[in-house]
Amino acid sequence: MHTEGDHKFLKALESIDFLNRYKSISDNYQFEMSDRLHPQDPKIVGEILKRLSYEAKYFKRERFFQLWASGSSYNAALNLNLRMSLDLGRLDLLLAPVIDGNVYGGSIHFYPKRFGLDPIPRPGFRCYQEFEEVFGRLIVVVEDMQQVLLPIADIKD
Repeated sequence: MHTEGDHKFLKALESIDFLNRYKSISDNYQFEMSDRLHPQDPKIVGEILKRLSYEAKYFKRERFFQLWASGSSYNAALNLNLRMSLDLGRLDLLLAPVIDGNVYGGSIHFYPKRFGLDPIPRPGFRCYQEFEEVFGRLIVVVEDMQQVLLPIADIKD
């Protein structure tokens, strides 16, 4: 049974055509594991993110970046994080908005399950230039998600 928060969340994602946009990115960046860039240098990735106006903190043990847009007001409300597998050469973005008391957290590649669909594979990359392209395309989708989720998210002052 879907809650009111579920309906709000799904309607917000539908309003930005999330499924088709994410699937298009995923379809364009699927590579054999042996062709993907791994391991990646966190310093180079951090430099790319900074060039794209994102601040990042790398957690070596967990091998992921916590990411926030410079000067963004979305960060605390929506818990935007970038998680990138440093072993698999794939990019995964996580959000954790709270809507009507429910947390809609996790990888955006699992969000299709909320529509009753199979997860969409995470996009991969073979070089740092492709990482930058994939990130650039994904972050536009995430920024659109933030704009439609922020008005319905439970925000603590």
